Order: sequence, then C-alpha cells, then structure tokens
Amino acid sequence: RERVAARLRDRLRKDYVGISTYVQPLEMGPPVGRPIQYRVSGPQIDKVREYAMGLAGVLDGNPNIGDIVYDWNEPGKMLKIDIAQDKARQLGLSSEDVAQIMNSVVTGSAVTQVRDDIYLVNVIGRAEDSERGSLETLESLQIVTPSGTSIPLKAFAKVSYELEQPLVWRRDRKPTITVKASLRGEIQPTDLVARRAPEGKRIAHGLPANYRIEVGGTGEER
Repeated sequence: RERVAARLRDRLRKDYVGISTYVQPLEMGPPVGRPIQYRVSGPQIDKVREYAMGLAGVLDGNPNIGDIVYDWNEPGKMLKIDIAQDKARQLGLSSEDVAQIMNSVVTGSAVTQVRDDIYLVNVIGRAEDSERGSLETLESLQIVTPSGTSIPLKAFAKVSYELEQPLVWRRDRKPTITVKASLRGEIQPTDLVARRAPEGKRIAHGLPANYRIEVGGTGEER
C-alpha cells in the first residue's frame, strides 16, 4: 500500500505541477483530509493571511511535516465593469443586458446542440482566450442596443481589473484560514500535535486581541 501511495505522489508531483494533491488510504469514520490542521481566524482578512503564513513557516521547519496548503489565501484578479448608468439608459441598455453580453463573451453561452448517439451536447460560443483577457478588446466590444445600432462598450462603461477575494471561509462569522499539512514518517498526527502544543500556544498568545489559532483535523477529532 505504501509503495502504491509513493508512486501516486511522485506521479502527481511530476504531472500536475502547481496543483495541490493529497494521497491517503480510505478513512474509517468522518473524513478529515490532511491530518495536521490549524485554523487562524480574526476580523481582518489581511492580518489573518499574514498570521496563517507565519504559522505555515513554523510548521515547515518540522521534518515530520509534508506539503502545506491553505483552504483559501491569495486574492484573484476580477474583471470590473463600471457602467455610466445615465448613458446606458439613453441607449436603452440596463446593467443586466451588459452582464448577459459580457457573460456570453467571457464565459460562453450555448449557441446550438449536436447529437452524440442518444445525447444532445451543447455547443458553447465565446471569444478566444487572447480576446477574453485583453482589456482593449473588451472595451472595443460592440454592444447592440434595442434600436439595432452597435456601440463600443467603452462609450458608456469603464473596464478594469481589480484584486478581490474570490472565496472567504468564515467560522463564528470571522474570516478563517485553515493551514493544512500532511505527515512524513511513522509519527501519528495526535502525537505531533501534542508535541507542538507549547509552541502553538506561544504563537497564539502573541496574536492581537480578537485573533486566535485553533487545532483542527485529527487533533480536534481526538
């Protein structure tokens, strides 16, 4: 079993670079995932991220700790369209109209269906990758108004990219990042958590008020 797991880990590491993967035997009872888990929570997302990364740095110094991941962390690049509502209304356009058009261009929409044996498969039409990622192309996108005329998007809207948090997990209504790690060697998760308990308490006591670190994973189940 361990040989198979080692082969799978090696294959996943080589073939799926940049993707978080985890190999483990089937769990008996409630699923836990990576056995070592610590939840870092507090009112401000930036501070929670900072403390979570600091905790991960401490864990990384332990030879029994394997790969470390977060359940969420970095903000993502989001497309923002700021519509001048007065101009849009003069053209007979609403925010919903523009949203539907942009969704068709960026995400795609079904334009027809083809039959595959007994199944009907949607054919999705959308812009090319290079066009979907270009602000200049999106700004020049021709929007058809209810009167039948075409006008570029930039005539009544401003297109830009912004960094936003696409996903924020909360616990007790506070942003919470879970730092997760796999194990190396034969040590049991509960033993490792117990050994690191004094260090974990020291780190937790050094946090400002309203921020805390809690044990999750196998240690919490115990």
